[in-house]
This record gives sequence, structure tokens and C-alpha cells, in this order.
Amino acid sequence: MQRIGTRRSCGAEPSCPARLRCRWRCRAATCRATDEAHTGSPLWNGLLESAGPYAHYLVLGIVSHAVLRLARARGRLLGSVAATLYSAGIALLVIGILLFLDALAFPALRRAGPVSHSDVRALTIAIVVFGVSYAAFVVLLAAALGRLHRAPWRAAIAVFAAIVATALFFGMVHPPGSYGLYPSVRVQRDDGGRITTRLDLTLR
Repeated sequence: MQRIGTRRSCGAEPSCPARLRCRWRCRAATCRATDEAHTGSPLWNGLLESAGPYAHYLVLGIVSHAVLRLARARGRLLGSVAATLYSAGIALLVIGILLFLDALAFPALRRAGPVSHSDVRALTIAIVVFGVSYAAFVVLLAAALGRLHRAPWRAAIAVFAAIVATALFFGMVHPPGSYGLYPSVRVQRDDGGRITTRLDLTLR
């Protein structure tokens, strides 16, 4: 897991699988070893890895469409799904190109594992790339759904609601597999009884 953020160091950073995570709530140190063992048929695992991002964005489109229908918008479900997949495809293409170009300049972004906090420039670049790419996806999706349903503001609210719903799901369930670029929100109670919230932006 290639991860940007802060957590207690496990001393096993090289073993973290390739996943990059931007975390904005600071805690302690660097990385937690979370090797994800793959079991079962390699073909089946490969299919799940390939279909995961599309399944995630498909759910986003369906939830956004459901919220829009509750708001009495009139677009079709197939159109909402197509707009979601189109926006997601552009965002993933952009982040792939940007990360490739950044890896040419910053060796820390070429390898699996966490981006070291000592490399401030590489860490900043990774956070900016992820933030810009996800913001572009959200803007494209809201604009496409707004045009399709002829309700720009309702589309923006629907997209926001869908993202929050899926972020809470990813934060609570942590499903195995690859789901493209997505946020996750985890709400938990610490040892002192205080409720804390952690926001992650992950590409895997």
C-alpha cells in the first residue's frame, strides 16, 4: 500500500502493496503494513481488479441518479451511468498521466510503499495530483448530470450525497479489491471517548 498520511510506523514500509493514500488528518508517524493476500483463482482475481473501479463508479452514478429522482429530476438512469463512467474515465486518465510525469522527476513516486514525509516536494506533488484529479472528476460528473437532468444545482447536491455515502461505506467496510480513485471517511471513538473522523483519498 503506497500511502500518504500519518500513522504509527510499523517498520515494514517496503512490504506495503502499491496503493497511494492521501490523509489530511495528522496523527503520529508514517505507515502501517497492510499486505492484502490474494486467494482464489488468479483469473477471477484479475477480473475483480479490472471491474472494481467501474463497479465503484457505477454505484456512484446510480446513487446520484436516485437522489436526482427524489429531487424530481427527469433524466434517465442509463444516461446517469454513462455520464459517471465518462467522467471517471477522464479523471483516471489524467491522474495516470500526471503520476507518470511526476515519477520521472521524483524517484519517491516510482516505487510501491509510502511516500516518505522527509521528501516534502514529492509528498506535496502527490497530494496535489490526487486532489486535482478527484476535483476534476467531481466537477465533470456534476456538470454532466446537471446538463442531462437539466438541474445543475440538484445534480451537484446528488453527486455530493453519493460521494459521502460511498466514502462512509469504504471507511466502515474496507472491501478488498481495486476501486480506482475514491475517498473514504472513518468515524471512530478514541480511548478518551472522543469521536474522531479520518478522511482518506485512495487510488488502488
